[in-house]
Amino acid sequence: MTDKRRERGRISVKGVRLVEPALLHGEGGDAAAPDGYPFQVGYCESDGIFPGTTLPQYTLYLVADSEKERTEWITSIRKVCEEYSPKSFSYHLGLWLGRKWSCCRSLNRRALGCQVATLWPEYNNNPSK
Repeated sequence: MTDKRRERGRISVKGVRLVEPALLHGEGGDAAAPDGYPFQVGYCESDGIFPGTTLPQYTLYLVADSEKERTEWITSIRKVCEEYSPKSFSYHLGLWLGRKWSCCRSLNRRALGCQVATLWPEYNNNPSK
């Protein structure tokens, strides 16, 4: 019998669909969320599950200690993931609260994001230079 449990604590760079700021506090946010500068990594477990899709299956929320650190994390993660998988064109700034999004109040968890996602620069356009 094989063990079908998922490994926790790892995200394949090939599955990353977006890396954007997040809003965890405020109206409709999570009062228990840690203080700091949150950002989100939207990802799919495997590009083979939904080949070509730009809509993430899961979202991981992280919190940096400063705005500068958040920006550095977002930039670094995007750089590592740039060459893999299609990227999302929109995202939700807020949290899914079980019945609606805290940012736009949409009642559909799979609704397209209410914010325009950042267009990722092509970091490695000409590696020979």
